[in-house]
Amino acid sequence: MTKKIGWDYNLGGRLILNEKWFLGTIIHGGFSRGRYDGIYASEPAKIRHNRDAFLFGIGPGYAHTLSDGLRATAQLLGGWGSIETIGNPKQKVVDEIEGDTFKGFSAAAVVGIEKELNGPTVGVNVTTHYIDGKIMPSLNLKIGFDFVL
Repeated sequence: MTKKIGWDYNLGGRLILNEKWFLGTIIHGGFSRGRYDGIYASEPAKIRHNRDAFLFGIGPGYAHTLSDGLRATAQLLGGWGSIETIGNPKQKVVDEIEGDTFKGFSAAAVVGIEKELNGPTVGVNVTTHYIDGKIMPSLNLKIGFDFVL
């Protein structure tokens, strides 16, 4: 894929079980836009190659305290995902733009570091999403707030 641009978002929540363990959730949306050089209808063209991925997952997580207010976290999440792909950069000569759609079981692994401030918690996550046999990594900044029910 050439001239590719992509972005994603992750919304998450945690149910704290004890000082180290939690139950995490994630809602993920990832979007990638690009074009590649090819031949369409016997003419040179820039052919679209777009990919949209979504995941809703839930699973266990672990938080390890490194120092006062600083934690390393890891979680595994499984659930429902979907991905839609338009275009195929491996196919340079096309008569019709091909597309593919998947809906089914998907997963994510998240490793992060976070710092508790006076109010919010801020940090960085490295996330690997597995949707339709495709592994898609992402790097995310995060901000969180504690709610006591």
